[in-house]
Amino acid sequence: MSKSTLKMQYCCYCGAELGIYEKFHSDRDTCGKLECERYVRDEMEAERDEAHRQLDEDMGYGRW
Repeated sequence: MSKSTLKMQYCCYCGAELGIYEKFHSDRDTCGKLECERYVRDEMEAERDEAHRQLDEDMGYGRW
């Protein structure tokens, strides 16, 4: 692995250093603190709810 593919990664919520990883990492990596994990969980739930809402709209549900 060349140095150019390595990059310091940070917690997506609090910014704590996670270590040096390859470029391709999850944008939802956390340091493991409860509040950081909760943030990611809440974000994922909101995205899932929006996807379900959009699917219902696309399928014509709720347009009575």
